[in-house]
Amino acid sequence: MKALFVTLLLTASAIAQTNTTAPFVRGTVVKLEPKSGELLLKTPKGEHTYFLTPRTYIFRGEEKLTADKLKPGDYLKLRVTGTQTSQFSVVRIKVDTNTVPMPPLTPP
Repeated sequence: MKALFVTLLLTASAIAQTNTTAPFVRGTVVKLEPKSGELLLKTPKGEHTYFLTPRTYIFRGEEKLTADKLKPGDYLKLRVTGTQTSQFSVVRIKVDTNTVPMPPLTPP
């Protein structure tokens, strides 16, 4: 019984480590490759690549957009999903119409 508990605990720990998500990201569009869905975003932590899917929703206010409407310099708020061993896919994009620059990040 104890061995079964330890096995389940180790399995749950391994699953938790491989299913790490970074649910929210914000930044400025550097480049978007519409055919591959590759989005290069400049974030407060540097430039990172995210991938749009056919199920990615993009909004500016109440207006639903297509990926070809995004342009370099647009400030985005993303909801993403992925694992440590794979690419991060974008679930939802909110194009921010505010032109206020990103505030610096402060340590927790």
